[in-house]
Formats: sequence, structure tokens, C-alpha cells
Amino acid sequence: EIMPCTDLSPADVTAMGFDPATKEDSNISGDVHTHGCSWSNADVIVGLVATDGTVALYNDPKKFVNVRLLTVAGLPAVSTQIPDSTDVGGIDTGGCYVVADIPGGGALGVAVTRRARAADPHADPCVAAVRFMGLAAPILLKR
Repeated sequence: EIMPCTDLSPADVTAMGFDPATKEDSNISGDVHTHGCSWSNADVIVGLVATDGTVALYNDPKKFVNVRLLTVAGLPAVSTQIPDSTDVGGIDTGGCYVVADIPGGGALGVAVTRRARAADPHADPCVAAVRFMGLAAPILLKR
């Protein structure tokens, strides 16, 4: 079983551009169960989770915004936009969620939220999410 919080070493997290000391749990249970962690830097907050929410679940333009099918690290994946949140006083704005199906079932999810004080608050968070997934997936899948 993939354990995002411990399978990525502090050195891995640093190499991806995040401070390991910013780690926070991001576990959700509900219709879709996820377990993982988030890290942050000046521009974005990135959450990495193991999830039972698969590409098929998120490949639904009626439920999700700007759905795009892609391949990340050789895995079938989908990206969807996370709408801007209005309930946090405008501190952190919208983002992107990328889900990649992994061999043996289940999926990896990467959520990137832009920070309002980012150098470029309008940068496409899906670019960052796909990049992070591309770096993290090979590490997680070989452990």
C-alpha cells in the first residue's frame, strides 16, 4: 500500500521544491477515501494522496470543471479544476486536481492550490500538479 506521507522522504520533498517541515495530514473520508499529506511553498500548496477515486470517477464533465485526460509518468490520468474558494478570505485561491490510476487498483491524487501571495497568482495550477505527479509517482510506485 502506498503511504504518501512516509514514502516520500524529506529529501524527495525538498527536491520537489517544498519544505518537509510544512507537512500536514490531508485525509478525507466520505464518498471517496483518501489518505496523504500536503506541503507548501511560497506559490502553492500541494497535497498528495492515495485514493480510491479513479480516473473514471473524475472523467465526468457534468460534475467536474475543465476535465482533461492525460498520461503522467506512464499512468492514465485526468485533471480537473478546483473552483476558487470564497470561504477563506481570499487567502488561497483555486487549483487543480490530478488523479492517476495505479497498477493493482486505486489511484494517486495530487491537488495543487495557488496561494494568493504567489509570485504569479494566475499560473496554471494543473501544470504544477502534473509536474509533481510526474516526480512523485515513480518514487511511490517503486517503494
